[in-house]
Amino acid sequence: MMQRGLPSGETIIATSMRWNVPQPPALASRVRELLSGIYRELLDPDETQSVVMAAHELLENVVKYSAEGTGSFDAEICDRGGQAYVRLQTRNSAAPEDMSDLRRLVDRIGRAPDPVAIYDELVAASPHREGSGLGLARLRAEADMDIACSAEGPVITIVAERRVSIRNGAS
Repeated sequence: MMQRGLPSGETIIATSMRWNVPQPPALASRVRELLSGIYRELLDPDETQSVVMAAHELLENVVKYSAEGTGSFDAEICDRGGQAYVRLQTRNSAAPEDMSDLRRLVDRIGRAPDPVAIYDELVAASPHREGSGLGLARLRAEADMDIACSAEGPVITIVAERRVSIRNGAS
């Protein structure tokens, strides 16, 4: 499980976006295309697919649930002790009534011994509730990413990361 404050290490490549007005839902797809083009040169196809799917899910959430339309998205590949990691992070203001539910959900997904079982459980419950958490569960079940969140005042930060392999000749 990743620890809050884990050092990023030496950056191989990073992308950062900040906004202060509501963004269109299409932002997630556009950023997915951008990251896919970049990461395709660095990672193997399966890793690229997993990482860009995770980025898309996180961006959809931050755009949809940002209470004031403000948010940020950071994606980086870094070297940490000779190992490459992808780290995705979103930050946005959230409604106070949503904060504790989101923190509990991310904690549950992050600690689950069987990520696919949690995903299946959320799929079964999704027709009965809005904000099902399926996108966050996909980060663990399909993208094999660790996930965690923290809150400071009205701002929620979600971080997802996984180890990846940089293709020979890419760095």
